[in-house]
Amino acid sequence: MPDHTHDAKPGDDKDPKTVIVQIGDKSVTTPKQTTPRALLTAAGLDPDRRRLVGITGKAQHPYPDLDEKLTVHDGQVFITVSIGPTPVS
Repeated sequence: MPDHTHDAKPGDDKDPKTVIVQIGDKSVTTPKQTTPRALLTAAGLDPDRRRLVGITGKAQHPYPDLDEKLTVHDGQVFITVSIGPTPVS
């Protein structure tokens, strides 16, 4: 019997209207049409405390408007930055 298991790759076996993006160390499945707020929430992050930054090569593109309409692509990479106070111990 053939083995149909394989490593999941962007675009494998999913709705064509969704993509897999990388947010920090998390892979997140999201609609292609989304917002920074939705991406942060899908990654389990608080949009009131974090901002999304797109990474393309060495360039960084911040998304300060949480409700900006975005079209994202499979494998797109993002990081987040804290906008809240840094706790001091």
